[in-house]
Amino acid sequence: MITWIDIRDQLSKAGVSALLYGSLANGGFMPHSDLDILVQSRGSAASTADIYGIVHGVASASNIEVDLFFEEDFPSGIDGIT
Repeated sequence: MITWIDIRDQLSKAGVSALLYGSLANGGFMPHSDLDILVQSRGSAASTADIYGIVHGVASASNIEVDLFFEEDFPSGIDGIT
């Protein structure tokens, strides 16, 4: 999906890593599905606001919803992702 690639590339330019999970990553993406993205921003100069701006700027151009999660919000990791 081009939106995911665009988001990943824009975040990478800002020094932020991102992982795709959920229905698109698992092959079950439907027309009503959203993107589920886990952001890994430790060590990046990008603020949370910067990251939201990047993600939602790209996603709004494609009219797709994004669920954005930050790795630091899950200190024990997320099963199946980290």
